[in-house]
Amino acid sequence: MDEITLLNEEQILVYNELSILNKINSRAKITDFAVLLGGYHNTFIEIRRTGYYWIKSNSKYNIINDYGYKDYDNIKHRDNGIRPVMSYSNIKNDISNEIINENGIKEIGYGEYPQKTVNKKLQDELEELYQNNKLIKTGKTYTTDSRKYDEYNKDFLLQEHIEYEYNDKKYVRVKTNSCWNGGFLKLSNGEIYRDGDCVWVEVSKVKWLVDEKNDIALSKDILVAGIQFDNEEEYTGDFENTNMYKYLNTYFIKDIQVKEKNIDITKLSGTYEEAMALIEEAKRRHNEILDKSIIGKTLTVKKSK
Repeated sequence: MDEITLLNEEQILVYNELSILNKINSRAKITDFAVLLGGYHNTFIEIRRTGYYWIKSNSKYNIINDYGYKDYDNIKHRDNGIRPVMSYSNIKNDISNEIINENGIKEIGYGEYPQKTVNKKLQDELEELYQNNKLIKTGKTYTTDSRKYDEYNKDFLLQEHIEYEYNDKKYVRVKTNSCWNGGFLKLSNGEIYRDGDCVWVEVSKVKWLVDEKNDIALSKDILVAGIQFDNEEEYTGDFENTNMYKYLNTYFIKDIQVKEKNIDITKLSGTYEEAMALIEEAKRRHNEILDKSIIGKTLTVKKSK
């Protein structure tokens, strides 16, 4: 993977050559994780809750609204979401779950990211385990901005959402940061949360829409929010010098990578053959990572907190 970017205005036009947007509306579903971080959205959860997301245009249109139309917002605002774009050719050897969806578009799985809130029962269970220090940290974190939704004139202040493992699934604990609907949010689990509440969100495979002709993989959903496009007074089109570009290619590019799970040989159970099979699988994954790093992909090792 070389870099992560955003769609530009030309790619949004209905007569452009980006085939995936000729087949579908430009509106995008917004994840619970993005909503919790202040992402502006409509409330039609039962139908398809959509949100606002940035594009890298320097014209009077720099966002796409919840109806899929071009719109405008101040580049210092933190209430628009992010729908990342990557080069498909750089990730195609690492994808999973490739299908042709109902719109005739290739849809792939690549990377992991917090997306959907858990149900009320699991929310209470995870919170109790967390409060009693009984959850296992995976060693991975997800980085967002900790500034409040209305702190437009303050710089990016890093916050890390620690990933925990429970019953072979992964979760993060997110503090709600939103003024939406007076600070009350109804999420996909049907529960209502207030600004400041802590909510558990499951980490899951990220879905991407692929346009092979233009070598583009576009996230199907709006994945994250709360990030300023930039903190300057105006944007002149130099995307690589914006706060958004720096965030995407410093933090997000790392966060979506799947962390390899370590095998603790002191806790292996079953037959000798089964234990040896797990050890061989761990060796294979280790060698695979080394091979990828040799051909130019970055291997990042992050210490758990």
